[in-house]
Amino acid sequence: MPALLLAALAYSYARRHASDQRFSFGTGKLGDLAGFTSAIVLAMIALLIGYEAISRLIWPVSISFNEAIPIAFLALAVNVASVLLLSGGGHSHHHGHGHIHSGHDHGYDHAHRIEAEGDALLLEIFEEGSPPRFRMSSESSLPLQSDEVTIETVRPGGARQLFVMTDRGGYLESVDEVPEPHGFAALVRLNRSADVHSVTFLEHEHAHSAAHRDNNMRAAIIHVLADAAVSVLVIVGLLLGRFLGWAWMDPVAGLCGAIVIAAWSYGLVRHGRHLA
Repeated sequence: MPALLLAALAYSYARRHASDQRFSFGTGKLGDLAGFTSAIVLAMIALLIGYEAISRLIWPVSISFNEAIPIAFLALAVNVASVLLLSGGGHSHHHGHGHIHSGHDHGYDHAHRIEAEGDALLLEIFEEGSPPRFRMSSESSLPLQSDEVTIETVRPGGARQLFVMTDRGGYLESVDEVPEPHGFAALVRLNRSADVHSVTFLEHEHAHSAAHRDNNMRAAIIHVLADAAVSVLVIVGLLLGRFLGWAWMDPVAGLCGAIVIAAWSYGLVRHGRHLA
């Protein structure tokens, strides 16, 4: 419940302050920070369950099987329903990623073409398999230098953010991630000509799921999945203990659950640290 409450509060706060100019980076990061925090909490829960399981292997306790088994089934039912609700909401929700469609493809789906001193530059927000970042490439043989290009975003509320570029070998990429929403004006400054080129990125609807890159939703789902997995293990351990007398299976199931939760938590932390 605290994990789901954390996710809900992050969404609520981000939505309420979406136009607040004090958030120069936008409020999209709040969900990623909440997801990262949730992953840390999940790791702590795994440690606690593991400690309890080992303790009960060393010092067994009596188990009230007749009460514990129905409660474990009820917990599993609640968790399965929660997973279906969260997954269904995430996969049916359409939200904008702020791309611009251009007739100039170059293997990218969404880009702007900038004419500068006889050179054609391609600017896009690239996010396939990675956090969204600006990418710029040149159509000519004239190489781009990272120190001669900067991009400043100006959001509808007036918030500004400056992006410096780094050379990725064949193209430039912004060092920082481009926070959502991706609806803003981008001022492209080229030191070679001292010109400022303004392009506009607009929000549009498409069929990516909200859970595809939403680390906050991903963390909430993993929390519920972890709880469901532990419920299954608990049921197995309780049934074996009740009908075969293997009371030691209950702490063993708890230990297995702790390992599963720790693995999921590690994956979530590893993914979330790049975003948060």
